[in-house]
Amino acid sequence: MSRVSLDLLPWTSRACLVSGSRRPVHAMLASRPGFRRSILSQGSMPNRSVVWLAATAVLGARAFSRRVEQSEQGHDEVSLVGMLRFWFGAEMFDSPERLDEVDYLRSRSKVWYRGGEEVDAVARRYLPLLRSERERLESDKGRLQAGSQKDELGLHMARVVLLDQVSRNAARATAEAFRQDGLACELVQALTDAGFDKSCRAAELIFLAQPLVHAEVPGDGSLAEVGIQLLKDNMNRFPPATSQHLLK
Repeated sequence: MSRVSLDLLPWTSRACLVSGSRRPVHAMLASRPGFRRSILSQGSMPNRSVVWLAATAVLGARAFSRRVEQSEQGHDEVSLVGMLRFWFGAEMFDSPERLDEVDYLRSRSKVWYRGGEEVDAVARRYLPLLRSERERLESDKGRLQAGSQKDELGLHMARVVLLDQVSRNAARATAEAFRQDGLACELVQALTDAGFDKSCRAAELIFLAQPLVHAEVPGDGSLAEVGIQLLKDNMNRFPPATSQHLLK
C-alpha cells in the first residue's frame, strides 16, 4: 500500500475524513481488504472518482459529502475569515447582497439561534482563536480606531461575532462563554463611531447590536436600549420584510 499511499493526491488527504479524524483514504482502505483490492486493481494512480466511490462506501454518502462540503467551504480554516464563513455561510463572500434578504436571515436561524451539538462542535474549533484575540485586545493591541479602512472594519466585525456569539457555542456552560462580553461592546462602540452600522449588511447589523442587547448590568438597561435603537436607526436601509424581521 505504500506506493498507492504516495500516489493519493492532496485532495484526498484534505477531503476524505473519517469520524472527525484526519484519517486519509489510504488509511481507511487498509482496514477494508475488499476496497484495497479494488483500488489496487485500478493501477498505481487511483483517480478521483475511484477514491470517491471507495470513501463513500466506507463512510456513507451523506456523511462523506457533508465532510467534503465543510472542507471546501473553509470550515477547516481556523481564522477570522474561516469563522465568518462558518457563521454567515458562503453567502458572506460569494453573494453578500443576500445578507440583506429575509429568506437568508431565516435560513441561518438554526446556526444562530437553535445551535445544538453539531454547531457547538464546529464553534469549539475556534476556541484558540477566541483566546488569542481576547488576549490581544485585552493588552490594548489592535484596538479599533475610528476612520479605519473598510477591510479592517470588517475584521473587527468578525471579532465581535467571535467574542459575543461563537464564544457562547464554543464555551457553552462555562464562564468563558461570557468573559469577553465587555470587549465585544467596546468594539461595537468603535465600529459605530466609525460609521460601520450605516453601511453593513442586515445580518451584520444584527450581530453588531447583539453585544449591547446581551449586556447584563444590574439595574441598567441602557446598553440594551442602545442596541435596539441601533437596529431602528437603520431600518430604512433594508427591504420592509427584512426590517420587520430584525425587530422581531
